[in-house]
Amino acid sequence: MTTPHNQKTITVLGSLNTDLLTLTARLPVPGETLPSLSFSTGPGGKGANQAVACARLSRQGQIEPSSSSSSSFSVQHSPVQVRMVGAVGDDVFGHELLKCLRGDGVDVSGVRVIPDGGKTGTGTAVVIVEQGSGENRILVNAGANGGVGVGEDLGRVFEEVFGGKGTALLVMQCEIPLGTVVGVLREAKRRGVQVLWNPAPAPTEEGDGDGDGEGGIADSLYGLHHLILNHAEAVTLASTTASTTATSNDGFDYHHGNNDEDRNPQPDLQRLNLSRHFHSLGVENVVITLGAEGVFWSCKGEGPGTMNGGNLQGKEDIHTMPAAEVGTIEAVKVEKVVDTTAAGDTFVGAYAVGGLDGLGVGEAVRWANRAAARTVERSGAMGSIPFRGEVE
Repeated sequence: MTTPHNQKTITVLGSLNTDLLTLTARLPVPGETLPSLSFSTGPGGKGANQAVACARLSRQGQIEPSSSSSSSFSVQHSPVQVRMVGAVGDDVFGHELLKCLRGDGVDVSGVRVIPDGGKTGTGTAVVIVEQGSGENRILVNAGANGGVGVGEDLGRVFEEVFGGKGTALLVMQCEIPLGTVVGVLREAKRRGVQVLWNPAPAPTEEGDGDGDGEGGIADSLYGLHHLILNHAEAVTLASTTASTTATSNDGFDYHHGNNDEDRNPQPDLQRLNLSRHFHSLGVENVVITLGAEGVFWSCKGEGPGTMNGGNLQGKEDIHTMPAAEVGTIEAVKVEKVVDTTAAGDTFVGAYAVGGLDGLGVGEAVRWANRAAARTVERSGAMGSIPFRGEVE
């Protein structure tokens, strides 16, 4: 796939899964066999979902196949090119995932297909949902995702992410090995590549990028441009990294903020303290999604937040630096919430695209908030992600 010279590239490094969903009237007890109400499969994984969100939200509607090849798509009219880096098995699930991503104009040349002779297949999530209560049971097998960036594959990942195709923004999650995530964060910092990290699920250990014993998550966060996570993930990540910062011993309490009575007109104290903690580690822009309560965001520094980098001061001064700009945005009201599965991934994709469009952080958050609202009005995961024209 050729990238026009005026396009910016978003590279998404992350997971690709196939979801196996069974709907049942009630959950079976051990040893019991029940008939199901329905069964479906679909593409998923946070990495794949966010890549599709970036692709769809950078253009008005569905793209058409180019005349040159049934597997090649014309993306000339989109200001953003999206690349996916990860791994799938050489199986029906893996090939279907790649087909779905290509169908949305995502460049999948960076997705490794593990040969059929190996024992590792495509990642899967087996989900059983009880119809009445919505209660579920989920079994996740990382499959090929578990080997991304492990051993000799780290060199391949570095080449795909930092090679000659020119990444304007790197997007990552936490459904591939933590060591890979930390290693890529460190390498991105060395190379000056802008990163948006969505640490979901939130890591509960520091990790080590390449096994050299040098640095973990806390050190890797210094210079990170964008950190997007939900409130529970923010608390977990703050707990994981607190022992490495002065803020953990200077009266900073990320577990116990004020109640919601203090939220307006000032941001909730707990969320403000969480953002201050991440700013103290060198993160420039912090976005905490709150579900039905909206979104809290905070920019570090002396001026308004920017999606194109920022002015990092000396590391020793960062922990005393107040946020230059903070805000809480209410959730967009929708007629009926159908399915929230892909809301977070849609938010990340919209924020990324909005930033490359030149929006400030607050504007990008508002745009992402609207996009996520469109997603929850539909059922399904990847299939519910809207196009740009459906949000504007």
